[in-house]
Amino acid sequence: TTLFKALSGRLSQDRNHRLTSDGIFFSGFTDKEVSVRKFANYVDQVDNHIPVLTVRETVEFVFNTVASRRFDQEQVDATSEERARVKQVLDNFPEFILRNFGLTNCADTIVGDDMRRGVSGGERKRVTTAEMLSSRRPFVLYDQISTGLDSAATFDISRLICGVAKTLHSTPVAALLQPAPEVYNLFDEVLILSEGMIMFHGKREDV
Repeated sequence: TTLFKALSGRLSQDRNHRLTSDGIFFSGFTDKEVSVRKFANYVDQVDNHIPVLTVRETVEFVFNTVASRRFDQEQVDATSEERARVKQVLDNFPEFILRNFGLTNCADTIVGDDMRRGVSGGERKRVTTAEMLSSRRPFVLYDQISTGLDSAATFDISRLICGVAKTLHSTPVAALLQPAPEVYNLFDEVLILSEGMIMFHGKREDV
């Protein structure tokens, strides 16, 4: 969790931790030089949602407040034809996310919480992931996505994350505690930590 917060530029909000080295570098640049918060997302292991919003409203809210602003910034030098073509793709982006995360059937159901009946636990975890991807940030850190899920549900959401990442050319990084073999086999690279020390970092098949 501390590593992920540091990599996503959120460690400064944590009063219990601080960096003791010269900082973190992204391809040689500091987090201030690359504005890491603009390209990195941190997905907490606790699902925090507005319970009265439907699944579709949740995804569309993030897209309209974050991704649409990025579109305006990214297309400054684009021609009107290029802007129109990209906008057409992005207009369907929330539906693309809902469809690829298997949330179409519950799209009009409220997310809910402990006091309001809504989607199931597995669906809520997929909503959390879909919500974060709707911001269109290319680097996503998933902290203990298996929390509250059985091995089948963990494999299901991990498989969906991999599929969408390949389509969107994004980079997902997930922290898991003793993942099942079928989940482990989805990883390209593995980083094994023990008491804050790196025990191994490399290709999955080389562990």
